[in-house]
Formats: sequence, structure tokens, C-alpha cells
Amino acid sequence: MGLQDEFSKIYEAFEYALVRDEFRIAASHEARPDWIKFSQAVLRDEFFEEVRLKDLARTLISKPPRKLLNRDGAAEWDIEVAAVTNTLGLIHAVRQVRHNLRHGNKYIGDDEEIRRSDALISDAINVLNLALKKSSDALREQINKRIALFEQHER
Repeated sequence: MGLQDEFSKIYEAFEYALVRDEFRIAASHEARPDWIKFSQAVLRDEFFEEVRLKDLARTLISKPPRKLLNRDGAAEWDIEVAAVTNTLGLIHAVRQVRHNLRHGNKYIGDDEEIRRSDALISDAINVLNLALKKSSDALREQINKRIALFEQHER
């Protein structure tokens, strides 16, 4: 399984479980995951420090993914994004990796950009795996069941 598939599997399992647990955006008619609430209630501020100290997401923290913006009718990358300095910023960076990957904005450019894409996806996987360990037993069980279901269908 490639990095993209591994990342997609765990990210989608998280979103599935978050909306079925207590982590839904309350003001939304749609059942959408509330990553901010999850970050604040479960991961808290010390999560970022643990990720940083364990060196789990060097590229994601120091050179987070950029957004593709519409500037005067042309698609252009946002200027360099500031380094991540807290848990909410880290989860936002993981979500931006997913957004860029899902919308075809990864693996574009020269060899260095391709290596950076791999590093960002690998870092995002590391962050989600640690977040999984920090989750409640019930949430972790839902996520793991969903991952197992994905893996069963891959065979």
C-alpha cells in the first residue's frame, strides 16, 4: 500500500468516527467532523510538544502544506505558510495535506517537491497515528474497525 492510500485510510476512518462520536460541528446541518473540538478536548496543547519532541512531523511543522488560491482568476499557490506552533495548527496542516491530496495538488513539480509531498503525507500519518493512541477507547475502537473494513476490501 502506498503512502497516499495509507493516509486516506486513516484520515477517512477518523472522520467517520468523529462524526459518530461527540465530535460533530454543532452548527452544521450536515454531519461534519469537528477537528477543532477533538484537538482541544482530546489532544490538547501538549500533543504538539510530543509530536515535536519525538520528531514525528518535521516537514509538516517546519514547512506546512500551502493552499492553492484563486488570485485574479488564476490558480496560484499561497506564499510560504508560517511554521506550525501548536496542536490546532498541526491538525489544520494534516487537513490541508488531505485537501491537497484529494484535489490533485500533491506530487506536482520537480523531484524536491515530490520528496516534500512524501514527507508531508508521512508526517500526517504519524500525527494521526499518535492522535489515535490519545483517543478514547470507544473512538479508537470505531477508527480501528473502519480501518479493518477498508483493509478487508483491499484484498
